[in-house]
Amino acid sequence: MKITEMAVQRSTTVIVLLLLILVTGTVSYNDLPRENYPEIIIPLIVVTTVYDGVAPTDIETLVTVPIERKLTGIAGVEEIASYSAGTSSVFRSTASSRAIGSSTFITRRLK
Repeated sequence: MKITEMAVQRSTTVIVLLLLILVTGTVSYNDLPRENYPEIIIPLIVVTTVYDGVAPTDIETLVTVPIERKLTGIAGVEEIASYSAGTSSVFRSTASSRAIGSSTFITRRLK
């Protein structure tokens, strides 16, 4: 007897097995240990500055270079990329979690 023929002839048994599998899966899912709000640290610091009415070369010398120097001095900063265009400069740096933790302090100090 083929499985399909047996399933058609004994549909009640198939439904009971299906319900048993669903209940077992639901109970197992609810018993899995999990964290409600896991801590996620994105290892990226982004600094954006705006300085209206100044040429990009002046922004580079007055804003970009001093901020790059301060970011370079932070322990854990692995890479710094910046560009100055128009009236703003943008910095992106990848850092370790230790540097990210101290970035709040650095942000306050740079202001």
